[in-house]
Amino acid sequence: MKYTILIALAVAFFFLSCKSTEKSFTPDTFEGDRLTFGTFGGFAGIENKYVLLSNGQIFKYSKRDNGKEVDRVEKKMVEQIFNNVDQLKLRDKMINDPGNMTYFLQLKGKDESTKWKWGGGTDQPDPSLLLFYKNLWKIAENHAVPKS
Repeated sequence: MKYTILIALAVAFFFLSCKSTEKSFTPDTFEGDRLTFGTFGGFAGIENKYVLLSNGQIFKYSKRDNGKEVDRVEKKMVEQIFNNVDQLKLRDKMINDPGNMTYFLQLKGKDESTKWKWGGGTDQPDPSLLLFYKNLWKIAENHAVPKS
């Protein structure tokens, strides 16, 4: 009898200790940095975007998914993504050239908001901005299977 209780307590402790202790937020309630990136416009005027919070949560907004948390990105990767904004000096490479199909990237922090828009064809975005955007999109799509 004692062993059964001990085993039951050990199993319960194991399952309780495995549960994630990270707090979940929404993009509206999160106070840290966030990157929003996506597209809008085109024939149907549809917006598709992802929001990556600096805690690793990623949300998908589209015609079907209106702010659905899809996954968490690994902490090291998220730190590298946010550090890349500074390492690539993206704030020095501003562009505001929306078009019929517009691509955008927005960095929001506690005290700042920076937005890049391109697609109009008048100005060409810096290659490092394009590469950063494409990498973000690939990371998001690899994590885009919604959580159950």
